[in-house]
Amino acid sequence: MGGELNRIDLQNRVAVIAGVGSALGAATCARFAAGGARVVAWDGDPDTARRTAEALPAGGALARGGRGPETGTHGFAVVDFTDAAVVELAVTDTVARFGRIDILVCLMGAVSPGPRDGWVAGWKRAFDLAVHGTLVCTQAVARRMAAQGYGRVVHVASTHGRDGPQAHGAGAIQTDTIQAAVVALTRTLGDALAGSGVRLACVTTAAQRATVLDAMTRQHIEQMLAGIPLGRSGPEGDVAAAIAWLASEECAAASGTIIHLDATASASDTPT
Repeated sequence: MGGELNRIDLQNRVAVIAGVGSALGAATCARFAAGGARVVAWDGDPDTARRTAEALPAGGALARGGRGPETGTHGFAVVDFTDAAVVELAVTDTVARFGRIDILVCLMGAVSPGPRDGWVAGWKRAFDLAVHGTLVCTQAVARRMAAQGYGRVVHVASTHGRDGPQAHGAGAIQTDTIQAAVVALTRTLGDALAGSGVRLACVTTAAQRATVLDAMTRQHIEQMLAGIPLGRSGPEGDVAAAIAWLASEECAAASGTIIHLDATASASDTPT
């Protein structure tokens, strides 16, 4: 089916999208821009952050990490998500440039240890980015949101965080635990911030390319997809639309809410 997408009203909201180096990251930025948001793309890779921001309509404003016009609709920042001081500086720069931060989307949570990583090294790398990075970004931005009495935070994880053990081997232990931590983090922070005007939610998805799938062996990918009745993961555009709605003002009841977009995997008896 074609045609125009339903427009989710994000007009004039300042949205930080953290971790844009994937098809889902690009789709989320594009969906937010289509809804009228001023998008600030955060990523650890300078080229990825810049290209993502410049690809958006009416782009131009460049935040820390780039040099460019001082005014414009969108921007970017180069951010090490595991370094609290760097994240705080990115928040300060973003607020100085755009006036406020209304929305934070953390896409780092859907990473998994790579098949070539050693057990301990892979665990630490993935945990630092997915869990510690998500926490650091959420804390830094949510403090500003609470002070202004409004904010929306959306975390993204895989369905591993909901379903528990899903495959054999050490890699599955790492992935399941890390994803479950992101989900638990959303619930805990959502409860803590419920009275502040800040709303937190988490979208868990079936395996997304350029996030979880890129870190897995072919055998593991085939096993996961076999457990999804639709035979594929959800398109990035579908996930981006759900993120955009959770980040909108009309979604006011989501506090620690977890939304599952698993291509009906939860209806299957086969582990995904």
